[in-house]
Amino acid sequence: RFSKNIKGSPGELRTTGSIAYELAMTACGILQYAVIGAPRMWDMLAGALAVQEAGGTIMIRLPGEKLQEPMGSLYPDYYQGSPTFKQLRNWIGPLIGGNRQLAPLIAQSIHRKSSMRSVVKMTWLNCKHIAAKRAKFKNGNTS
Repeated sequence: RFSKNIKGSPGELRTTGSIAYELAMTACGILQYAVIGAPRMWDMLAGALAVQEAGGTIMIRLPGEKLQEPMGSLYPDYYQGSPTFKQLRNWIGPLIGGNRQLAPLIAQSIHRKSSMRSVVKMTWLNCKHIAAKRAKFKNGNTS
């Protein structure tokens, strides 16, 4: 979902079935930007390189991070040591490709949908909080 920063329609939804092809079309300027939900490294690296070589940028959210940042490396220096083959095989992360002005704007404007698990957890916590308030009120403790 897009925040209110993106007024009107964010554009037409297109899915070609190939992440590399969508990023290549973005690099050529046929698409203004591409939002890829959960690519594997081997699905996106060639297209990401094409976008960067064309003067664009790739925004990625690394594991454990909340914000998307311009991609420099799949495993930045602050991870300890070099990544193992298993870590590289298991790499997965949402990305946005586009020109240097648009991609960061899109990255700031996209909000993740809540997972069913987080919705259930928040509902449960809210119910627990309401039940505790009712118990205090029943016992005459309104503070």
